[in-house]
Amino acid sequence: MKLSELTNPQIATLGVARLGGDARAIDTEDVAIEAYKIAPKRFCWRKYPDRIEIATVRFALSDAIKLTPPLLIGNNKDGWMLTLDGLKWVTSLPPELEGEEGVKQGSVLAIQDAERARLRRTNAFAKFHSNNRKTISLMDLYDFVRINEYFPERKRRERFVAIENAVLADPELKSVWLFLKRRFRKEIAPDEE
Repeated sequence: MKLSELTNPQIATLGVARLGGDARAIDTEDVAIEAYKIAPKRFCWRKYPDRIEIATVRFALSDAIKLTPPLLIGNNKDGWMLTLDGLKWVTSLPPELEGEEGVKQGSVLAIQDAERARLRRTNAFAKFHSNNRKTISLMDLYDFVRINEYFPERKRRERFVAIENAVLADPELKSVWLFLKRRFRKEIAPDEE
């Protein structure tokens, strides 16, 4: 796959990934700068090609949500994150599309490796694997996800997406996360109750 074959929503998704959007929400303006670095001719003013056209970036980000499956979640106010499908898509790209620092060796997988290592050090992980699952407490969940009872709903959702992305390629951590999601359904998905 070549850069010229990517759509604007895919380039915006790649920009989110390069900025660490698998683990945290990325501001629209930061994505605009990154998208411009990736494909300047697509994200610039017609008359002044040295200027970034923010509207084009906003449309691309919004369109990335509408794809089937969606590559991003978020909005202009709260920022943008990769979905699981977005993460799978980005990590499947050929190395030449990764950028100068590289998506795979840079932000995405390096952050995820650190997050997986942290998750393995949590009480929830230890209790799950020592067959003490019934003793996993709400505080253990909070430590696993790195939230507390005062986190706003938007930040909670952001952390849940980051955990989903981090455990994607690790069956052991994925089983712990699935267990926690079932056990603490009210805390993780209150709207589904």
